Amino acid sequence: MVVDDAVVHLNGGRIQGCEEIGLRLSGHAHVVGQQVELINGGMALHVGASCTGSLELHGCHIESFRALSGGNFKPLILDIQTTKVSNMGVTLEEPEDLDLSDSNCRFSNTDTP
Repeated sequence: MVVDDAVVHLNGGRIQGCEEIGLRLSGHAHVVGQQVELINGGMALHVGASCTGSLELHGCHIESFRALSGGNFKPLILDIQTTKVSNMGVTLEEPEDLDLSDSNCRFSNTDTP
């Protein structure tokens, strides 16, 4: 998911099966996530060199990415203290029934059946 010069609030849900980057911020991006799962992919978080925004993840879970983040850049506000991070350096095999043909990354809301 790419956020550039926008304010995004995520409450629940899952970003899963990203080939490269789970969540990418640039420009004036401001992202606040609560109870969001980022699962399986290349790099969980990427912040562009020009990012002057913020990233706040509260009670989230980041799991099974080859890397948590890359580069030397951080948003002005970074708060992921209550986010659980596990299985970095490992990616999971995608379930056979997971269809990612529409895009490289799928977002699904866990609140809907």
